[in-house]
Parts: sequence; C-alpha cells; structure tokens
Amino acid sequence: MTDAQILVDANILWQYHLKNDVIPSLNKSLIIGLGSYDIRVAQHCAKLFFSGNDNIILFTGKTGNWTNGLWETDSTEAEIFASIAKNYGVPGDKILLEQQATNLGENIKFSKVIIEQQAIHADRLVIVTKPNTTRRAYATFLASWPVMADKLLIATFSGK
Repeated sequence: MTDAQILVDANILWQYHLKNDVIPSLNKSLIIGLGSYDIRVAQHCAKLFFSGNDNIILFTGKTGNWTNGLWETDSTEAEIFASIAKNYGVPGDKILLEQQATNLGENIKFSKVIIEQQAIHADRLVIVTKPNTTRRAYATFLASWPVMADKLLIATFSGK
C-alpha cells in the first residue's frame, strides 16, 4: 500500500469517527462539556453558550488517564473547564459541575443524574468533546439515554 493510499484510507476513517452537527445558534439548551486534556472543549462550550439565549453548561470530569497530574492544581477537569468558560464571560450561575466521572461512560451517566436531580428542561442537549471522541460520545449517549436522541447534538471545535 502506498503512503498516498494510507492517507486516503486514514481520512475516510477519520471522517467516519468525526460527528459534528452544524449549530448556528442555541436557545434554551444544555451544553455538556466532556472533560479531557483539551481546553478547546471548554472554549467551544463558551462559544456555543453565547450563540443564543437561556443556555446552561454542564462540565463533567474528575481526572482520567490523560489528565492525572496534567495541571499544576488538584482541580478536576470540570473545575478547570468551568474556570476557562468564566474567563470567556460565562456567568458562574450558568455553569454546573459533575466532578466524579473518570471516563466517557461515567461522564454521560453522572451528567444524566445531575440533569434529573436539577430537573433541567432543555430544548437541546449538546455534547461537546474532542474531534476524535465525537462518534464514541454519540454512541455512548444513545446507549445510555435513548429517549433523548431527538434532542441530541454533537459538537467539536474542529470546524468541520
């Protein structure tokens, strides 16, 4: 196989795994930022928050394999991401935190608990994650909470 063919094949695989819904604006939406090592998730959550009105952000994540000891603080991924969003102007009272999840399955499971406990009603649920985990986040969410499938959007900062 040639190097050119490897790149073609890799691009096909990448495009399959990349799920990024077009989201020009959001109103009355819950934006769920999945914790990770990539702060662009938090930045994109803030951007989506300001794209419309009456939105809430839920950041989820404790630490995981990639973030344990990454930052010079004992803060959770959710706390780090909330701080970034606040620096972009998102009001603190519009940010919820889930700080126990250590993997994508727990991100979804524990977020669902908070949504139900807080009785959050949103027109849309937007999962924001790294480009390489969008398809997995989508599949995990549908398996965990299929009744919400018609409200679900997946977003990433890739621009594609």
